[in-house]
Amino acid sequence: MIPILAQIIGYAAMATVCLSFQVKNPRGTLWVMAVATGLFSIHFGLLGAITGSILNALNVLRNFAILFTDSRKLTGKIAMHTLSLAYLAAPFLFLLIPGVSVGIPDFVLGVVMTAASYLFWSQRAQVIRVVHFFAVSPGWMVYNLLNGSIPGVITETLNMLSVVVFWLRGLWERRGGRKQC
Repeated sequence: MIPILAQIIGYAAMATVCLSFQVKNPRGTLWVMAVATGLFSIHFGLLGAITGSILNALNVLRNFAILFTDSRKLTGKIAMHTLSLAYLAAPFLFLLIPGVSVGIPDFVLGVVMTAASYLFWSQRAQVIRVVHFFAVSPGWMVYNLLNGSIPGVITETLNMLSVVVFWLRGLWERRGGRKQC
């Protein structure tokens, strides 16, 4: 019953991520993504994937930190560095817990999310898209496959496709695209 519940919650998280693409202001997107990553945290927890669960919980905290702190001020910088390093530290801390299995994908995901966290704070959209496409989504894709997260695989596929569509649309527009009447 728990694996089915985990997948249902994962699909709810996936639907919430899809909803975030419809939100037109950055603050609203951060709120919706906080809900989505909270649901993914529960999803991975139910699957027994502790690293994925905690990294998604850290994503919720990161979104709130972005919403409520200024990355140029001391409190914002402390929040940014603390949360970013927490992604890296989490898999190592789990090694200390008896019965918790930690492997190379956990460590890779911790490194990827640390780098991604710093980039999200930069709020440079093009850099975020590149890193997301070439590091974050592939890292999560492998983790999702290894942990049986069907909605996670679908979500990362959609994330990567949305970046490709964005790039293709930009290329189309730079080459003249469709003329408006």
